[in-house]
Amino acid sequence: MKKRTLALVMTAVMLLSVILAGCGGAKPASKELDSALENAQTTVTDFASGQRRNAAIFTHSLFEKAHEAAEKIGEETSSDKLKEVCEELALDSVTVADENKIVTASYPQDEVGKKLKEIEEKKMFSAIASNNAIEMITDPELDTESGAYRYLIGVKRADGTGVVITELKTAEYAEVCGANLAEKCGENTVIIKDGEVLSSTLEGVKTGDAVDTLGISSGDLEKGSFTATVNGKSYTCKAAVSGDYTVICAEAA
Repeated sequence: MKKRTLALVMTAVMLLSVILAGCGGAKPASKELDSALENAQTTVTDFASGQRRNAAIFTHSLFEKAHEAAEKIGEETSSDKLKEVCEELALDSVTVADENKIVTASYPQDEVGKKLKEIEEKKMFSAIASNNAIEMITDPELDTESGAYRYLIGVKRADGTGVVITELKTAEYAEVCGANLAEKCGENTVIIKDGEVLSSTLEGVKTGDAVDTLGISSGDLEKGSFTATVNGKSYTCKAAVSGDYTVICAEAA
C-alpha cells in the first residue's frame, strides 16, 4: 500500500510537471494551502465512499426512462408520437426497430427502413432485437462545450420484441463520476484518477488531460511541496492521495 500511495503521488506530480510546465523549487506551503488540501481530501473521500452506489442508481434511472419510453410508444410509432415521448421524457431521440433489426420508426433522425447494422453507433443494439440481451447502454460521451454527457440506451419494445433505443444528454452524470469534484473542493484544485485529470479548477489543466511520464526522485516528494507555472503564473502545490484519487491543491507562489 505504501508503494502504491507513493506511485500515485509521483504520478500526480509528474502530470503537473508536464502539462503545466515550469516546475522548480517550491517555497513552503502556507497554512491556507494545507487546510485547502485537507478539506479537498475530505470532499473526495466522502464522494468515493458512495460513488459505486450512486453510479448504479443513476444507470438504473436511465434504463427506467428507456422502458417508460417503450411503454408510452407501444404500437403507435408515428413521428408525432415519438416527438411527444421525447418532449415528455426529455429525450434527445428515439429509434424503434423490429425483430428483424429493421428501423420502423425514428425521431428526429430519418432512419426508417435502415438496418441497425448500418447505423454505426446503434448496431450494438441488434443484440436486443436478436434476444441476446434484454437491455444495453453505451459509455457516456462528454461534450466539453456543454458539459453534458450523451448516452444511448436500448430496451425491448413494449410487446417484448425488437428494440427501442433512446438518446439522452445530461449534465447530471458529473455528480456521479466526479467531474465537478474540483469545484466542490475550491479554486486551484486538480483531481486525478486512472492516470488522467478527472476534475480541475486550475486554469490550464483540463478534464481528460493524460499523465505523461517524467523521472522524479523520492527526495523531491519529501520536500512536501513543489512549484508549477500556469499561463505565466507561478503556484506552490501540494499533493495527497485519497483512495484511488490524487488530490492537488495550489496557491499563488
